[in-house]
Amino acid sequence: MTRAKRAHDASDLSAVAPGAKAEARQWVAWSGWSLRAPAAWRPLDIEQNGPRGRMMLGGATKPILQIKWWQPRGKRFDAAAWIRRRLRSVAGAAAPGKGPAPHGFAGSAWVELGAPRAGGRKAIWYGYAPEAGLMIEAVLAGDLSPAEWRQAVKKILPSLRASKRGGPTQWAVFGVSFESPPGYVLDNRRLNLGDMALRFTARGGSRIVLRQVYPASLALARRDMKKWLRDAPFKEHRAHRPAGEPEAWRLDCPARELSGLKRDGWKRLPFPMGWCRPRFAVTAVIEDRELDRLLLAECSARRPQDDKLLGELLAGMNWAQRNGTP
Repeated sequence: MTRAKRAHDASDLSAVAPGAKAEARQWVAWSGWSLRAPAAWRPLDIEQNGPRGRMMLGGATKPILQIKWWQPRGKRFDAAAWIRRRLRSVAGAAAPGKGPAPHGFAGSAWVELGAPRAGGRKAIWYGYAPEAGLMIEAVLAGDLSPAEWRQAVKKILPSLRASKRGGPTQWAVFGVSFESPPGYVLDNRRLNLGDMALRFTARGGSRIVLRQVYPASLALARRDMKKWLRDAPFKEHRAHRPAGEPEAWRLDCPARELSGLKRDGWKRLPFPMGWCRPRFAVTAVIEDRELDRLLLAECSARRPQDDKLLGELLAGMNWAQRNGTP
């Protein structure tokens, strides 16, 4: 066995020697589902179209796990029947086997395809989370080593969870995490190293923007908080018209010191359409000194609103870091 092969197998979470430290892990969460993955994993590709999408996860050299999700339509959706039809389509005569059984999923199925040797075997898992109304397909790549295979089957897939319908939705990628309130749907994203932003819309035209910029020490050296407050991560037709100067603002969170600036204002279309459907907007930027990050949030709606939602959005950021290593 080569030195590289021994080092690779030593990273398997299911074969940690007594007294040795387990591999660091992280939360990955998106659009209603979450799992605990090795810290070295990252999203290699994300596609989303409304309530359905696809994420490819893997290391620096290759993809390992693909997650697809969608919300079936109709109150009479039969998950077990759908899975049986799907298995006949993708697996043919291959018999379903005993695979991972994540908590909260009903009517799940697992099938392995190909020979059980490196480079010749892949697997597909289907599961339906009734409380979330979410169907998930997980595909393991066919070129995994035995250690990578055991890690995915024994540790990663069993950690899969789905958010309850009608509750908040958690998001976590690249070490940054957010939480969106019920009723809001992701409609835009910008995932740049050091500057992550998500935008959500709800019925009636309400919109929220969540953003983190890090490290905060470098960001504040480039521009002060007032300029970050004016900086918009997404292009809009409406221009922001502030109602006065920004005011000092503090967010009360247990064991965390979060302070910064807040401003109120209106978003209006360019002249001569400024009178048409203006939107009230409240924006805040605060500094999380413990994590060295700038946290920014904006709420816009047709009518003025208080700061409650704004505070909840900022307080929900970095939930994955506060929960500790999964």
